[in-house]
Amino acid sequence: VACAVVTCIHEALITQVPITKRDIYYRNVELFKKQLVVDNMVDDLAATFAVTRDELFVRASSKGVFCGSVLSLRLESGTVIAGNDRQPTIIPSGDDIQELIIEEDIAWVMVIEKEAVFQTLCRVGFTRRNALERPGILLTGKGYPDIATRQMLHKLSTGLPEEIPIFAVVDADPYGVDILVTYAFGSRSLQHEREGLVSERLVWLGVKPSQLEKSGSGPPSKS
Repeated sequence: VACAVVTCIHEALITQVPITKRDIYYRNVELFKKQLVVDNMVDDLAATFAVTRDELFVRASSKGVFCGSVLSLRLESGTVIAGNDRQPTIIPSGDDIQELIIEEDIAWVMVIEKEAVFQTLCRVGFTRRNALERPGILLTGKGYPDIATRQMLHKLSTGLPEEIPIFAVVDADPYGVDILVTYAFGSRSLQHEREGLVSERLVWLGVKPSQLEKSGSGPPSKS
């Protein structure tokens, strides 16, 4: 298994053409059996050589999206992707982004755990029509966040002035808390890439487990 993964990575490095974990898995499904086998092997190789996955030319498939016209992305190719207040925009890999172009009147950033909640807020134009009456940015990793979403949130967290709050809306259960912790402090499997992924300014917005306990209600269960 290790040799097969290393061969794919070697090819990507030689040709200078990035490959995704999914690409590696589908090259030999019978050998790998599960996508998780490839995921863990790539992470182990990156940690062993003290490099990032991007430096191995292995990219995670993007699944995160953002909403908000106050944000545009200038890519390394020169292309500019403009955010929209009512339509989600796919978040590209951090290595493909040359610059975040942010309008000066931005007032807040909000990370949403649930894609359904994100889509609803996006459709109603929440990034412009909200109680603050000031524009902001919505992001979601559609549950457990992908690398690209964490990279973008990190860039916003380190690049925006301290007075601009960055909120997280997650469920008050272990899964939601784990997602919050991953955004804010990183994951155990990617500690070697932690510096470019964490957003310690993140503020949990919403009901917390301790508040549910005081009210006599337990945390909501996943259906």
